[in-house]
Amino acid sequence: MPSFVIVLIFSLILSLGIYIFRTFSFTGEEVSISEIVTDISEENYDKIILKDDMVLLETGEDDDTSQKYALLPPEADFYQILSDAEINIKELGNDFYEPKLGITFGDVITFIFLVRR
Repeated sequence: MPSFVIVLIFSLILSLGIYIFRTFSFTGEEVSISEIVTDISEENYDKIILKDDMVLLETGEDDDTSQKYALLPPEADFYQILSDAEINIKELGNDFYEPKLGITFGDVITFIFLVRR
């Protein structure tokens, strides 16, 4: 029984750490998708980063970088949104796809129990 309590406490601490890391990993302003599309149409960006459920625009140079991001609705295709706004996606520059790495509480518990064996 005490080992179960230790595993539970460890997994809660690990989950809290992951939550804090994910919360502070985005420094930037959350804006609407329409504002992101407007900035792209006006070419007010240096880099577009598309993650699974968000679009991130970066502007500026190394130390003076600012970021804006917009959350995408489920099942939304960002390139279709751009096409609907009559933005030629073939002419976009510096657009990247980065998969969003997500670790759930269930993943942590499964990992702990696998390691414990």
